[in-house]
This record gives sequence, C-alpha cells and structure tokens, in this order.
Amino acid sequence: MYLKRTTIAIWIFFLISCELDQDLSTESNWIGGETAFTNDFDYLTGSSDQPSLLVRRNSRDLFSGSVERNKSGVLTEQVYKEGKLHGKSIKKSPDGSWVEANYLDGRLHGQIKLYDRSGSLRSIMNYSNGVLVPSQPSLSSD
Repeated sequence: MYLKRTTIAIWIFFLISCELDQDLSTESNWIGGETAFTNDFDYLTGSSDQPSLLVRRNSRDLFSGSVERNKSGVLTEQVYKEGKLHGKSIKKSPDGSWVEANYLDGRLHGQIKLYDRSGSLRSIMNYSNGVLVPSQPSLSSD
C-alpha cells in the first residue's frame, strides 16, 4: 500500500512538473492579434532618454522573448530582452512592403532596411544607440 501511494505521488509530481516546463517554454514566444496583445501586455513609458518597457499586464514582469502580432494586416515581429526591444524587428504592410530594424537595449542600433512590395531594397539608414548616423557621401572616381 505504501509503495502504491508513493508511486502515485511520484507520477503526480512528474505530470505537474512536465506541465510547468511546458508553460515556461511557451512563455517566451507570444503570437496573436492586436486586441489580445493589449490584453496581455502594457508598456511602461520611459523618459526621453530611456526606452519604454514591455511588461505582462497581470504580473508586471518584464517580458523577454519574441512577439508576433497582427493588426489589420500589418504583421509585426519583435524580440524583447528584459522588457526592451533587442534584436531584429520586422514590420510587414498589407501591400507587401516591409521594414527591418535592429535594436539594442530598446534603442535603434544598426541598419534599418526598407523594402518595397516586390522585395527590392529601397533605402538603408544606420543608427547607433538610437541616433541616426549621417550617411557618408559616396566618392566618385570621375
């Protein structure tokens, strides 16, 4: 009888821990529409020199992971680290054009690339820690 109870207790513990592991693994990837996004998340707005932070609405925990959301045909894919945009961000328009940007600790950093609906690169801008880096004039060999 003791062995049977112990075995049952171990199985219950095992099943609960597997369920917790599954919840943790999906925590870092969120996919949904704009309404669900605003129901699940809030932005804590920073000052002019501090970026906004993405937090879970219920727990107020800083979000780390990827977010993919759709609002009226505009698809946005972003990566957050400790509540701040961090890594590649892509925004696709209904007409097929899109923008790729890179973030570092919540600030634009690196190249922003704008593509038209046929996939042709239309423009590149460079940022460093949130500041636009002026493009250098090209030197011609005329």
